[in-house]
Amino acid sequence: MVVYQTPGKYAVSLTVQNSKGSNTKSVTDYIEVVGIGNALFPNVEEGFESDPQTRGYLPLSPANARWATTSAAAYTGSQCYKAPVTSTDAAGTVYSFRTPSFDLSKLKGSASRLTFYAAYALPTSDNTATEVLRLFISTDCGTSYRQIYERSGTGLAYSGAVATPNFVPTGKTQWKQLGVNSFAALGYDTVKNAIFRFDVISNAGNPVYIDNVNISQWFAGTNPLEKDNVTANIYPNPAQQQATLELNLAENTAVAIEICDVQGRVIKHIAKKIMPVGKSLITIGNPGVDNGTIYLVRIQTRYGFITKPITFAP
Repeated sequence: MVVYQTPGKYAVSLTVQNSKGSNTKSVTDYIEVVGIGNALFPNVEEGFESDPQTRGYLPLSPANARWATTSAAAYTGSQCYKAPVTSTDAAGTVYSFRTPSFDLSKLKGSASRLTFYAAYALPTSDNTATEVLRLFISTDCGTSYRQIYERSGTGLAYSGAVATPNFVPTGKTQWKQLGVNSFAALGYDTVKNAIFRFDVISNAGNPVYIDNVNISQWFAGTNPLEKDNVTANIYPNPAQQQATLELNLAENTAVAIEICDVQGRVIKHIAKKIMPVGKSLITIGNPGVDNGTIYLVRIQTRYGFITKPITFAP
């Protein structure tokens, strides 16, 4: 028996020996040890604006079939995650990644869910080369997974999608909100160590893009403001002592930013000033009230309000 005392990834070697000699096979990063109590508190929204592996979103596929961040498209922000399916893929090639673990018991009420945005178009009009997207959950540190969601064909493609080879989304109308709308309905609302796995099964058709993976009582990418006049993204989320609010404005405008509790009470004022057109980065510090609690970052402009949830990990 081998006992690993420290969380991390470990290589494994197997040596087979007989009278003719010996052979050794080594695999790097074969075993992953997750620390006890390392589950993150939702609410979480992952926007893939920087390397997601640093936040525990780990590839599970071989190097030739891995998800990767791309700046070629995004639902919000400037990047998303892409399963780079190509016409040269062997049919059945699986692009797979897993999330860090989450304590779903911290999400209260039947509305707790996992939602995300996906962009996909069928490569041909006869629907014969569709990719399949599947979502799985593990409650035993990734030892086993159960499928909880699946979409393919027109169920995966954006509304009104035109058959397009080598698809790259060019606007928000080419994204579609998908996901599981109730952990309680599936019996997972009290799980304290949930890991999710995203698989795309290739049929040598088109890439699949995802953005704004949201685990909370809210839906991914909720934005009540007028179209693209204001967009906002917070990362990392959960954060430790501080996070970055990326704010994109269509024009110079007055902006007020506050941290509120879930009842809407203002806890901390972040900024109130005229901000320039384009991208601004604002530091959101830990309000120091109750780590592990869900807060709301409320942004007000002349177009209205946008609210983004954030958690500061304990």
